[in-house]
Amino acid sequence: MILDRLDRLDGLAPAEAQIASFVAMHPREVVDLTIGELAARTATSNATVIRFCRRLGLAGFRAFRIQLAAEIERSHGAAPIDADYPFAPAEPASTVIDRIAALTHEAVDSCRTALEPAQIMRIAQLIRRSATVQLYAIGDSQITVEGFANLLLKLGINCVIAGRQGEYRASAFSARRGDIAIIASYAGRFIELPSMAGVLPALHERGCATVLLTAGDISSPWIDHVIRFPHRESARGKMATFYSQTCLRFILNCLYAEVFSLDYAGSDAHKSSFDAADAPRSGMVEL
Repeated sequence: MILDRLDRLDGLAPAEAQIASFVAMHPREVVDLTIGELAARTATSNATVIRFCRRLGLAGFRAFRIQLAAEIERSHGAAPIDADYPFAPAEPASTVIDRIAALTHEAVDSCRTALEPAQIMRIAQLIRRSATVQLYAIGDSQITVEGFANLLLKLGINCVIAGRQGEYRASAFSARRGDIAIIASYAGRFIELPSMAGVLPALHERGCATVLLTAGDISSPWIDHVIRFPHRESARGKMATFYSQTCLRFILNCLYAEVFSLDYAGSDAHKSSFDAADAPRSGMVEL
Protein backbone atom coordinates (compact mmCIF):
# COMPACT_ATOMS: atom_id res chain seq x y z
CA MET A 1 0.00 0.00 0.00
CA ILE A 2 1.19 3.51 -0.85
CA LEU A 3 0.63 5.06 2.57
CA ASP A 4 2.37 2.19 4.36
CA ARG A 5 5.44 2.49 2.12
CA LEU A 6 5.98 6.24 2.25
CA ASP A 7 8.22 6.27 5.31
CA ARG A 8 10.11 3.18 4.13
CA LEU A 9 11.24 4.54 0.78
CA ASP A 10 15.03 4.73 0.69
CA GLY A 11 17.22 7.03 -1.34
CA LEU A 12 14.64 9.70 -2.06
CA ALA A 13 15.95 13.00 -3.38
CA PRO A 14 15.00 15.98 -1.17
CA ALA A 15 12.25 17.07 -3.58
CA GLU A 16 10.82 13.54 -3.70
CA ALA A 17 10.91 13.36 0.10
CA GLN A 18 8.95 16.62 0.18
CA ILE A 19 6.22 15.01 -1.95
CA ALA A 20 6.20 11.87 0.23
CA SER A 21 5.75 13.98 3.35
CA PHE A 22 2.89 15.97 1.83
CA VAL A 23 1.10 12.82 0.65
CA ALA A 24 1.45 11.22 4.09
CA MET A 25 -0.06 14.28 5.79
CA HIS A 26 -2.78 15.07 3.21
CA PRO A 27 -3.75 11.84 1.39
CA ARG A 28 -7.40 12.78 0.84
CA GLU A 29 -6.46 16.17 -0.54
CA VAL A 30 -3.89 14.65 -2.90
CA VAL A 31 -6.55 12.44 -4.53
CA ASP A 32 -8.28 15.58 -5.85
CA LEU A 33 -5.14 17.38 -7.06
CA THR A 34 -3.77 17.46 -10.59
CA ILE A 35 -0.09 16.69 -11.12
CA GLY A 36 0.61 20.41 -11.54
CA GLU A 37 -1.25 21.27 -8.34
CA LEU A 38 0.67 18.66 -6.35
CA ALA A 39 3.94 19.98 -7.77
CA ALA A 40 2.97 23.53 -6.79
CA ARG A 41 1.87 22.52 -3.27
CA THR A 42 5.21 20.77 -2.70
CA ALA A 43 7.41 23.35 -4.46
CA THR A 44 8.63 20.70 -6.87
CA SER A 45 7.92 19.97 -10.56
CA ASN A 46 5.75 17.69 -12.67
CA ALA A 47 8.82 15.65 -13.58
CA THR A 48 9.68 15.16 -9.90
CA VAL A 49 6.13 14.01 -9.14
CA ILE A 50 6.37 11.43 -11.93
CA ARG A 51 9.75 10.22 -10.61
CA PHE A 52 8.23 9.90 -7.14
CA CYS A 53 5.33 7.81 -8.54
CA ARG A 54 7.80 5.53 -10.31
CA ARG A 55 9.72 5.09 -7.06
CA LEU A 56 6.52 3.49 -5.79
CA GLY A 57 6.50 1.13 -8.76
CA LEU A 58 3.65 2.92 -10.53
CA ALA A 59 3.51 3.98 -14.17
CA GLY A 60 2.76 7.63 -13.43
CA PHE A 61 0.66 10.11 -11.51
CA ARG A 62 -2.69 8.85 -12.74
CA ALA A 63 -1.96 5.30 -11.57
CA PHE A 64 -0.70 6.72 -8.26
CA ARG A 65 -3.88 8.75 -7.73
CA ILE A 66 -6.16 5.82 -8.59
CA GLN A 67 -4.38 3.47 -6.17
CA LEU A 68 -4.27 6.07 -3.39
CA ALA A 69 -8.02 6.73 -3.74
CA ALA A 70 -8.75 2.99 -3.60
CA GLU A 71 -6.64 2.60 -0.45
CA ILE A 72 -8.42 5.48 1.26
CA GLU A 73 -11.82 4.04 0.36
CA ARG A 74 -10.87 0.60 1.68
CA SER A 75 -9.54 1.99 4.93
CA HIS A 76 -12.63 4.09 5.70
CA GLY A 77 -15.48 1.86 4.69
CA ALA A 78 -16.72 -1.56 3.80
CA ALA A 79 -14.86 -3.82 1.41
CA PRO A 80 -15.50 -3.05 -2.28
CA ILE A 81 -18.34 -4.91 -3.97
CA ASP A 82 -17.27 -7.87 -6.11
CA ALA A 83 -17.65 -6.49 -9.66
CA ASP A 84 -18.07 -9.98 -11.15
CA TYR A 85 -20.64 -11.32 -8.66
CA PRO A 86 -22.00 -8.37 -6.66
CA PHE A 87 -24.59 -10.45 -4.82
CA ALA A 88 -25.00 -14.06 -3.72
CA PRO A 89 -27.72 -16.62 -4.49
CA ALA A 90 -31.08 -16.29 -2.71
CA GLU A 91 -30.40 -12.79 -1.36
CA PRO A 92 -33.51 -10.60 -0.92
CA ALA A 93 -34.34 -7.97 -3.52
CA SER A 94 -33.40 -5.17 -1.11
CA THR A 95 -29.85 -6.54 -0.82
CA VAL A 96 -29.53 -7.01 -4.57
CA ILE A 97 -30.64 -3.40 -5.12
CA ASP A 98 -28.27 -2.07 -2.45
CA ARG A 99 -25.29 -3.96 -3.88
CA ILE A 100 -25.92 -2.84 -7.45
CA ALA A 101 -26.29 0.73 -6.16
CA ALA A 102 -23.00 0.40 -4.24
CA LEU A 103 -21.18 -1.05 -7.24
CA THR A 104 -22.48 1.76 -9.45
CA HIS A 105 -21.34 4.33 -6.90
CA GLU A 106 -17.88 2.73 -6.64
CA ALA A 107 -17.53 2.61 -10.44
CA VAL A 108 -18.40 6.29 -10.85
CA ASP A 109 -16.14 7.35 -7.98
CA SER A 110 -13.15 5.40 -9.33
CA CYS A 111 -13.69 6.84 -12.82
CA ARG A 112 -13.96 10.37 -11.47
CA THR A 113 -10.63 9.97 -9.74
CA ALA A 114 -9.02 8.65 -12.92
CA LEU A 115 -10.34 11.35 -15.25
CA GLU A 116 -8.17 14.34 -16.11
CA PRO A 117 -10.45 17.37 -16.72
CA ALA A 118 -7.99 18.91 -19.17
CA GLN A 119 -8.00 15.71 -21.24
CA ILE A 120 -11.80 15.55 -21.26
CA MET A 121 -11.89 19.16 -22.46
CA ARG A 122 -9.34 18.52 -25.25
CA ILE A 123 -11.25 15.51 -26.55
CA ALA A 124 -14.57 17.38 -26.33
CA GLN A 125 -13.02 20.16 -28.42
CA LEU A 126 -11.95 17.60 -31.04
CA ILE A 127 -15.50 16.21 -31.11
CA ARG A 128 -16.99 19.68 -31.43
CA ARG A 129 -14.68 20.58 -34.34
CA SER A 130 -14.98 17.26 -36.18
CA ALA A 131 -17.04 16.64 -39.31
CA THR A 132 -17.66 13.04 -38.23
CA VAL A 133 -17.26 11.09 -35.02
CA GLN A 134 -16.50 7.42 -35.67
CA LEU A 135 -17.27 5.02 -32.83
CA TYR A 136 -15.62 1.59 -32.57
CA ALA A 137 -16.75 -1.06 -30.09
CA ILE A 138 -18.08 -4.59 -29.86
CA GLY A 139 -20.61 -6.42 -27.70
CA ASP A 140 -22.05 -4.54 -24.71
CA SER A 141 -19.66 -1.66 -25.32
CA GLN A 142 -21.16 -1.13 -28.78
CA ILE A 143 -24.60 -0.75 -27.21
CA THR A 144 -23.13 1.83 -24.82
CA VAL A 145 -21.47 3.88 -27.58
CA GLU A 146 -24.69 3.83 -29.59
CA GLY A 147 -26.32 5.76 -26.75
CA PHE A 148 -23.48 8.29 -26.92
CA ALA A 149 -23.95 8.62 -30.69
CA ASN A 150 -27.65 9.29 -30.16
CA LEU A 151 -26.83 12.14 -27.78
CA LEU A 152 -24.35 13.74 -30.20
CA LEU A 153 -26.71 13.44 -33.16
CA LYS A 154 -29.25 15.54 -31.26
CA LEU A 155 -26.63 18.29 -31.09
CA GLY A 156 -26.15 18.12 -34.86
CA ILE A 157 -22.85 16.22 -34.65
CA ASN A 158 -22.55 13.50 -37.28
CA CYS A 159 -21.71 10.06 -35.87
CA VAL A 160 -20.91 6.74 -37.49
CA ILE A 161 -21.05 3.42 -35.64
CA ALA A 162 -18.13 1.68 -37.32
CA GLY A 163 -18.30 -1.96 -38.26
CA ARG A 164 -22.02 -2.60 -37.94
CA GLN A 165 -21.44 -5.40 -40.45
CA GLY A 166 -17.93 -6.14 -39.17
CA GLU A 167 -16.32 -3.80 -41.74
CA TYR A 168 -14.18 -1.69 -39.45
CA ARG A 169 -11.58 -1.07 -42.15
CA ALA A 170 -14.18 0.40 -44.50
CA SER A 171 -15.10 2.98 -41.87
CA ALA A 172 -11.45 3.79 -41.22
CA PHE A 173 -10.72 4.33 -44.91
CA SER A 174 -13.63 6.79 -45.12
CA ALA A 175 -12.18 9.00 -42.37
CA ARG A 176 -11.02 12.51 -43.22
CA ARG A 177 -8.61 14.95 -41.64
CA GLY A 178 -10.21 16.53 -38.61
CA ASP A 179 -12.49 13.59 -37.85
CA ILE A 180 -12.22 11.77 -34.52
CA ALA A 181 -12.46 8.05 -33.80
CA ILE A 182 -13.39 6.84 -30.31
CA ILE A 183 -12.67 3.21 -29.47
CA ALA A 184 -14.31 1.71 -26.37
CA SER A 185 -12.76 -1.53 -25.13
CA TYR A 186 -12.74 -2.45 -21.45
CA ALA A 187 -9.77 -4.83 -21.62
CA GLY A 188 -8.30 -3.21 -24.74
CA ARG A 189 -8.15 -6.45 -26.71
CA PHE A 190 -10.70 -5.22 -29.24
CA ILE A 191 -8.03 -3.25 -31.10
CA GLU A 192 -6.00 -6.47 -31.50
CA LEU A 193 -8.78 -8.42 -33.26
CA PRO A 194 -8.10 -9.51 -36.86
CA SER A 195 -11.10 -7.45 -38.00
CA MET A 196 -9.35 -4.34 -36.64
CA ALA A 197 -6.07 -5.02 -38.45
CA GLY A 198 -4.93 -1.91 -40.26
CA VAL A 199 -7.70 0.26 -38.81
CA LEU A 200 -5.59 2.42 -36.48
CA PRO A 201 -2.82 3.10 -39.04
CA ALA A 202 -5.47 3.99 -41.63
CA LEU A 203 -7.11 6.47 -39.25
CA HIS A 204 -3.72 7.99 -38.43
CA GLU A 205 -2.71 8.33 -42.08
CA ARG A 206 -5.94 10.20 -42.81
CA GLY A 207 -5.41 12.71 -40.02
CA CYS A 208 -8.22 11.34 -37.85
CA ALA A 209 -7.63 11.77 -34.10
CA THR A 210 -7.96 8.55 -32.12
CA VAL A 211 -9.17 8.08 -28.54
CA LEU A 212 -9.17 4.80 -26.59
CA LEU A 213 -11.39 4.29 -23.53
CA THR A 214 -10.06 1.30 -21.61
CA ALA A 215 -9.17 -0.27 -18.29
CA GLY A 216 -6.55 -2.42 -19.99
CA ASP A 217 -2.80 -1.89 -19.84
CA ILE A 218 -2.52 -1.47 -23.59
CA SER A 219 -0.98 1.15 -25.83
CA SER A 220 -0.42 1.77 -29.52
CA PRO A 221 1.64 4.32 -31.46
CA TRP A 222 -1.53 4.98 -33.46
CA ILE A 223 -3.59 6.08 -30.44
CA ASP A 224 -3.50 9.83 -29.72
CA HIS A 225 -5.40 9.88 -26.43
CA VAL A 226 -6.07 7.18 -23.83
CA ILE A 227 -8.69 7.59 -21.11
CA ARG A 228 -7.81 4.84 -18.67
CA PHE A 229 -9.93 3.81 -15.69
CA PRO A 230 -9.43 1.16 -12.96
CA HIS A 231 -9.67 -2.51 -13.90
CA ARG A 232 -12.02 -4.46 -11.59
CA GLU A 233 -14.04 -6.78 -13.81
CA SER A 234 -12.95 -10.15 -15.19
CA ALA A 235 -12.98 -10.80 -18.93
CA ARG A 236 -14.96 -13.99 -18.39
CA GLY A 237 -16.77 -15.71 -15.54
CA LYS A 238 -18.95 -12.82 -14.42
CA MET A 239 -22.64 -12.18 -13.91
CA ALA A 240 -22.79 -9.18 -16.26
CA THR A 241 -20.81 -6.15 -17.39
CA PHE A 242 -22.21 -3.95 -14.61
CA TYR A 243 -18.92 -2.26 -13.72
CA SER A 244 -17.34 -1.84 -17.16
CA GLN A 245 -20.42 -0.38 -18.83
CA THR A 246 -21.12 1.95 -15.89
CA CYS A 247 -17.57 3.27 -16.27
CA LEU A 248 -17.80 3.68 -20.04
CA ARG A 249 -21.21 5.33 -19.81
CA PHE A 250 -19.96 7.76 -17.16
CA ILE A 251 -16.92 8.74 -19.26
CA LEU A 252 -19.02 9.19 -22.40
CA ASN A 253 -21.57 11.24 -20.43
CA CYS A 254 -18.72 13.49 -19.24
CA LEU A 255 -17.52 13.94 -22.83
CA TYR A 256 -21.06 14.73 -24.01
CA ALA A 257 -21.57 17.22 -21.17
CA GLU A 258 -18.33 19.03 -22.04
CA VAL A 259 -19.24 19.06 -25.76
CA PHE A 260 -22.60 20.58 -24.80
CA SER A 261 -20.89 23.10 -22.51
CA LEU A 262 -18.47 24.31 -25.21
CA ASP A 263 -21.44 25.85 -27.02
CA TYR A 264 -24.09 25.81 -24.32
CA ALA A 265 -26.59 28.15 -26.00
CA GLY A 266 -26.16 26.56 -29.42
CA SER A 267 -26.38 23.04 -28.03
CA ASP A 268 -29.50 23.85 -26.06
CA ALA A 269 -31.16 25.50 -29.07
CA HIS A 270 -30.34 22.57 -31.38
CA LYS A 271 -31.52 19.98 -28.85
CA SER A 272 -34.73 21.95 -28.22
CA SER A 273 -35.41 22.20 -31.95
CA PHE A 274 -34.93 18.47 -32.33
CA ASP A 275 -37.22 17.72 -29.39
CA ALA A 276 -39.93 20.02 -30.77
CA ALA A 277 -39.73 18.46 -34.23
CA ASP A 278 -39.70 14.92 -32.83
CA ALA A 279 -42.73 15.35 -30.54
CA PRO A 280 -45.43 15.23 -33.28
CA ARG A 281 -43.77 12.19 -34.87
CA SER A 282 -43.66 10.27 -31.62
CA GLY A 283 -47.15 11.40 -30.67
CA MET A 284 -45.90 12.13 -27.17
CA VAL A 285 -44.25 15.07 -25.49
CA GLU A 286 -42.19 12.85 -23.20
CA LEU A 287 -41.36 9.17 -23.58
